[in-house]
Amino acid sequence: MAQMTLCGSGDLRGVAVELDDAVNGSGASVELVSHDETTVNDVLIITKIYEKYYMRNSSRASLTVQLVGYRGRIRAFLAGSGGGNGTFFGFSWGAEENFVESAAECLRRLGFAEC
Repeated sequence: MAQMTLCGSGDLRGVAVELDDAVNGSGASVELVSHDETTVNDVLIITKIYEKYYMRNSSRASLTVQLVGYRGRIRAFLAGSGGGNGTFFGFSWGAEENFVESAAECLRRLGFAEC
């Protein structure tokens, strides 16, 4: 499992669209499998789950993205999982880290930094 938290600012829905484009562009086998959006008081929360097939180890990895926005400030939590092969050890050959990094690169271009 790989995870990262980045913070930045901007329009949350605009950031979500940029992130979609970047993650979908990271491979032909990427698929958005779940999307949820909710507002609690003045806090907007967008959660997306992607899957990607990795040929190098014949497995699928998932990327969960949670974007939380309040008054122009955004916290992005990224978690990659799966992607391993093997019955007992599940060697992923970096699939989870690669998937998380595809989203993190996009957010860094938008001015986000680890928080």
